[in-house]
Amino acid sequence: MIEDKEYVSRCRFVDATETVNKELSGGHWITIKKRLAVGEQKKVDAGGMRRVSVPGEKPVMELDYGEYSFVRAETYLVDWSFKNKESKDVALTPSAIRALDEETFDEIENALTTHIEEMTEAKKIRAGSKQ
Repeated sequence: MIEDKEYVSRCRFVDATETVNKELSGGHWITIKKRLAVGEQKKVDAGGMRRVSVPGEKPVMELDYGEYSFVRAETYLVDWSFKNKESKDVALTPSAIRALDEETFDEIENALTTHIEEMTEAKKIRAGSKQ
């Protein structure tokens, strides 16, 4: 039986409206989801898998890291400050993400990785404080 009242009474659903702003170079920013729901996380986890085979005893997975990166960005990103060459806002869409220059996409990936690492560390700290 669980006796930790905070644990028992916590909401078990991800608040999809909870976001975080990350500053990028040149005064630009992105808004990302603070946490992913389990369905979103599973989508990201499987995003780059091409094939899984089990020859003998060892499973072998083929991963398309490029596709994984796009699925992760498409899942986490909520908004951005990017404009086109006519200084008009560019809507955040999968095709717009894939049209970014490599430097900008790398910056987004780095921001996402840092955010995920921070959230993982915070989760470990919370788990440790309950022991």
